[in-house]
Amino acid sequence: MGEYPEVTAPDAGVVPRLQPVGHWPWVLLLLGVAIIVLGGVLLSP
Repeated sequence: MGEYPEVTAPDAGVVPRLQPVGHWPWVLLLLGVAIIVLGGVLLSP
C-alpha cells in the first residue's frame, strides 16, 4: 500500500492525469492540434 504516497500529497489532483486512461484525452488533443496545423499549412498560400 506504500506504493502510492502521492495520493496524500497536496498535488493529489495530478495523480488521476497520470493514470493509463487519463492520457487518451491528451493524445486526442494533440492529434486535433496536429490536424489543425497541417490543415492551416495546406490551405495557406
